[in-house]
Amino acid sequence: MPQFCKTVGLLPLNVQAQLARVWSAYTRDRLKQMVSCVQQLITVRVVTSHWPQSAQLHDDECITGAAQLLKILYYASVVGGRRDSALVLAAEATSSDHITLRDLLEADSTIERTFERKDRPSRWVDPLARELTVQAVDCREPLVAFEEFVNESLSDAIEMDKDYTHYRAAMIPEAAQAASKFSFMLHPFLLTTAVKNLGLFYDNRIRMISERRASVLQNIYDGGQAMSLPYLRLHIQRDQIVNDALVNVRKYSM
Repeated sequence: MPQFCKTVGLLPLNVQAQLARVWSAYTRDRLKQMVSCVQQLITVRVVTSHWPQSAQLHDDECITGAAQLLKILYYASVVGGRRDSALVLAAEATSSDHITLRDLLEADSTIERTFERKDRPSRWVDPLARELTVQAVDCREPLVAFEEFVNESLSDAIEMDKDYTHYRAAMIPEAAQAASKFSFMLHPFLLTTAVKNLGLFYDNRIRMISERRASVLQNIYDGGQAMSLPYLRLHIQRDQIVNDALVNVRKYSM
């Protein structure tokens, strides 16, 4: 079974998509049985294995291969489930295609913006989902419930700070091809809500630091002059969000 999972994970993307389409024609019970079998493999491997201090779950080919096999089963469940119609998806895409407030403000700015934030990644889409032209959010009723793909034993054993470094490396286009480490954040259907919240916490912290650094560089580039965009920066404590926000807004408005 571990060798089979590893082999499936090494298949080309178009072959994985074709395999997902074939499995999407299976019955609910049969597909659920396949998911349960792979989940048991992951759980037994996590519980019974003892890795040295330098090793991680990402280095276990049995676990990573099983996770990649589960991803194919996950999208097979989405493809074979009840999804929104093409008309509904087209209407949602049309309604979301509008100019943002930031675009209007920057278009109205009199300062030539020669400084660009190049570290802001675009919205990531799973390559297998792009190949299948599906999104899990558009699926109303999958063949196998989304909860069946969550593995609590795996989520408890993941060191999210280390996994996030692999995730950030995969998000950089230049390093994506060379990134050899497996990231569970790119397989979020396996993770519990608490673990995904922790991953979002790390991501938000990194983004805050990047925005702060970009703001400092922008001020240096502009010679310390204030930007013409009407942005208000507030220093707010996390445990006093409402009070600090009201005090700062009142102070700056007077």
